Amino acid sequence: LRERVGEFIDRGRPDEAREWLESEAFLEAAGADQVVRYLAAIHAELGVIPTRKDLVVERFFDETGGTTLATTERYEANNTDTDQADERRPDQRGNGKRGTL
Repeated sequence: LRERVGEFIDRGRPDEAREWLESEAFLEAAGADQVVRYLAAIHAELGVIPTRKDLVVERFFDETGGTTLATTERYEANNTDTDQADERRPDQRGNGKRGTL
């Protein structure tokens, strides 16, 4: 859904994104509008909409002076390697958790 709506947003066609959401995702007009506005705001801020293909990584400095790396993924909860992921440190999971560099 994010990829498809993102394609419409990239081409500057939010109305077509709304129509697609109504016809293909069976959303009512208000819901389709909300999704498009939400994803367009993300796109405007980040320059990309996080999807399975596009991972957003942000580096910032925390209050202690340390550098923190945060990732934004679309499918945080759908980790197919759950057992191994749970055994790794939080900064190695790559599932939206924050770790200090």
